[in-house]
Parts: sequence; structure tokens; C-alpha cells
Amino acid sequence: MKTLLLSLIAMPLAAAPIEKERGLIVIQGALTAAGKPVTTAQFYVAPAQSQSAVELDPSGRFEVKLLNPRSYSIDIQATGYAPVRRTVELDQKGAADLGSIVLEPLKKARLSVVVGPRGTLSDAQTQQVEMGHGSCANVRAQDESGCLVSFCATQEGTELLVNRYSQSGQLRPLGALSLADALAKSPRGGTFVTGPAHNIVLEKGAAFALDSSDAYCVALMHVDEVL
Repeated sequence: MKTLLLSLIAMPLAAAPIEKERGLIVIQGALTAAGKPVTTAQFYVAPAQSQSAVELDPSGRFEVKLLNPRSYSIDIQATGYAPVRRTVELDQKGAADLGSIVLEPLKKARLSVVVGPRGTLSDAQTQQVEMGHGSCANVRAQDESGCLVSFCATQEGTELLVNRYSQSGQLRPLGALSLADALAKSPRGGTFVTGPAHNIVLEKGAAFALDSSDAYCVALMHVDEVL
């Protein structure tokens, strides 16, 4: 599905109400963060439509004008803040007001990771990884096994999530465990008995496992800190 990138910059809104043109719809709203207006952002609108005007004033109010009324998906991105997605349902007049949209600051997590063949993780070297929204990590075992795990992080609202990269294995939440306790409970063979998860919230003190796609390697991870 094509998207249309709309760059929003601080511009004063016209004092007079916008006269609705034939076939033109108007989507309105406001961006704030920590009680203050956000005046620079980018909008990705799907499906792609022709734009006639985009305005964002010093108070964070914006107006997106598009042709051909229908439902839209809008992704809002502003530097330093978690992205926001809104599904826009137009009213009978072909307009929508998204109201006040509060942006959340981006987070980072610091992880301790051990990677290696199943049953040998207690001998693996601990590696440090820092993750943030949109970042991916490729962690290779510090031995001759060639074991490699890959995973990525995304932020949705206030939650920073880790997910597997492409089809590389299964994520398995292990709960609030230290890395040492997680290692002590790791199976000598086979896989962890906990059910797989697509996304895991990166919370301080939590541990999780990542089975590699080759059924030979595994990784244990511990969230040391969330910033």
C-alpha cells in the first residue's frame, strides 16, 4: 500500500473557517507532549492521496486536507517521540477531528545477552546491547559455534517492545528473573516450555529467551535498565 509523506512545519492557521471544496475532506487535531505543543512532525497517510494543504500552528493544531473522502490510516512521527497511528473515520460532512494527541518520549533499554548452543549457555560470554525504537541487534556467540540471534525493538505509546527479526526463532517470556537464575533454569536440550510471544514489553528486571531458527542455538536476555 502506497503512503504519502506530509511534512508538517509551524505555520499560522487562517482565522476564518476553511470553505469546504467539492470532494475535499479535512482532518484536524493537535499534537502535545508533556503538556506542551509539538510544532514539527511528519504524517504518513494511507492510502496515498493528493494533498492541498498541511498546516501546523504554534499551539500544535494541524489540518490535513485530502481529496476523495474515505477512511484513512495516519502515522504521526516527531523527532524524539514514539510514533502514533490513528485510523480516521470521516463524518457525513467528510471531516474528522482527532482531538488532542499526546506524544510519548522515546525510551531505551539496556540488555545483558548470552548466546550459544543449547545446554551450553552457562559457559557463554555475557554481551551488552542497547535497544531503542526502530533498532535491531544481531548478537553472535563469542565462540566457534557460529550461533547468531537477531531481534528488534519498537515503541508503542509508553511501552518499548522487543520482537524477533523476520522469521528468526521464537521469543519466550521468562518473567522477572536475573540472568543467573534464567541460566540456572535453562534446559539442557530442547526448548523452553513457556509459550512463544510476538512482542515482549521491555521492563526492568524481566528475562526472556530467543530460540534461533536453526533449532541449535538459543539466547537468554535480561533487561538491566529502561531509560
